[in-house]
Amino acid sequence: KIISFDEFDFLLDSFFYTLALILVLGFFNYLLLCMLKMMSSVLYSSIIVLLWSSCNTNVEKAEEYVAIYKKDTAYLSLSIYKDTYHGNMRVKGVGKDTELGKIRGKIMGDTLIGDFIYTPYRTKYEKRKAFVLLRQGNTLLQGNGLQHVYMGIPYYDPASISFDNPTFVFYRN
Repeated sequence: KIISFDEFDFLLDSFFYTLALILVLGFFNYLLLCMLKMMSSVLYSSIIVLLWSSCNTNVEKAEEYVAIYKKDTAYLSLSIYKDTYHGNMRVKGVGKDTELGKIRGKIMGDTLIGDFIYTPYRTKYEKRKAFVLLRQGNTLLQGNGLQHVYMGIPYYDPASISFDNPTFVFYRN
């Protein structure tokens, strides 16, 4: 069958209208997808910010301390949460090995009682010793006493703890 010019013109117009409609709908679909991606990234970002800001509400920032005793220097980083503490301590001495390890324990009033876990230089096994501090303003006094070990955990006899002759006096940095 032979089609007339008018029918051909109508078919051509409808083809271009259909093509234009497909392009316009495709463009709007693309815009919609872009908007959804932006909204989802904003939503994810806001959720991450909310979670991050709510995580550390009860934790104080780490307090930094330094102490010198004879030729030894000790550095202490201390974080406190409610009635517990944890942190890192490094003791560096002239002609001696550096002791680097973690401290942790309980807070009872102005006294921090716990232990110091470290790996001595050139050894692969951890050592653990009792550790006690007395908070006096912006300073911490490292006390000592009669050390006992119960089931592998060292502790000071509470009656023997003394801060009269402290090993280190830590000053807030």
